Amino acid sequence: MKRLFIWGLGLGGVLIAVLLVALIVISYRLKDNMQNSINAQLQVLQEYIPSISYEPFTCSGVKSIACESSSIGLDGVVLENVRLELGQFTQTQGSVRITSQKISFAGDEILTLLFGVLAQDVDFSTELLPQSLDCKISGVLDKSEQAPDFDTMDTSIACITKGKNLSYKLVWDMQAGLGDVLAQAPTHFSDALSSMLKAYQDDSQKILSHTPVLFKSATLSLEPKELAQAIITKLANGQKLDAQAYQQYRINLARSLQSMKAFVMYIALLGDHRGKAQYLEVLVDGVLRMILGENNGVVYGLGYKNKSANNAFPLGEWLQDPAVSLRKSGVTFSFEEIPLDSIESKKD
Repeated sequence: MKRLFIWGLGLGGVLIAVLLVALIVISYRLKDNMQNSINAQLQVLQEYIPSISYEPFTCSGVKSIACESSSIGLDGVVLENVRLELGQFTQTQGSVRITSQKISFAGDEILTLLFGVLAQDVDFSTELLPQSLDCKISGVLDKSEQAPDFDTMDTSIACITKGKNLSYKLVWDMQAGLGDVLAQAPTHFSDALSSMLKAYQDDSQKILSHTPVLFKSATLSLEPKELAQAIITKLANGQKLDAQAYQQYRINLARSLQSMKAFVMYIALLGDHRGKAQYLEVLVDGVLRMILGENNGVVYGLGYKNKSANNAFPLGEWLQDPAVSLRKSGVTFSFEEIPLDSIESKKD
């Protein structure tokens, strides 16, 4: 579960970087500039995160310009048919949307082993793994305490990625300081982005090393939809089951999930150098209850106990290793299960 959460946060960090690049260059509203700049900045980003792979973007349109790439990958996870679209720009804010109609997973032996523990030769990828992605990043100019002009940009990313029977929602909030990298205070959101791009082109290392980025909070939610029924139907090879047969399959599924839990805990203990593997058990139990339909999902969170904490790190450090920067920030981890009788569960 920790690996999934860190992967989600890592992907969130990469998406923020990609979308920030898009925000900056897309503000020019010129198709050729957008296409060349996005691809150039992604190449720079790849130097900081070598595990990123991508096909160049091509941009089209006149009044409404959109940019597309056939694929963007990170650590064996590939987004296919990626599309970037510009949102509305005002004096203080702007947004970009990124979508992918297909997500593929390559070479994840852990998932293969887990599926094997659950049931031999049965692939649960369609039911459990995300198949599509829809993200929106929003930037808002703001003023720090006692600042006369705009000198910060609050950035929020909201992503939903869906499988057939399980949805993943990631919400990530950060803040970047602009005062040390802009020659003069911006008066409009587009001006701020244009100035940031010019400053980056003039001295990229200065931007990466002198732009303080403050992590604020993040949540990753897993929300099932008839997940237990879908898995049991898969185990029964699509056969219609009466109540007694269904209950027996459910009992067998619960046993298999306990075997999966033992496998996960064993792997965790092998790599546990900090004595924290014991805390994983409650997280695993929550997910197993979700699979059995005993809760309406789980929520992982990162935030600060001390709301006034200000552990900002340079942009370059965040791009190089988001997980390390998160640990250095001193954030605390939280976990909760969504009860079946919650308001959220009644929406469906």
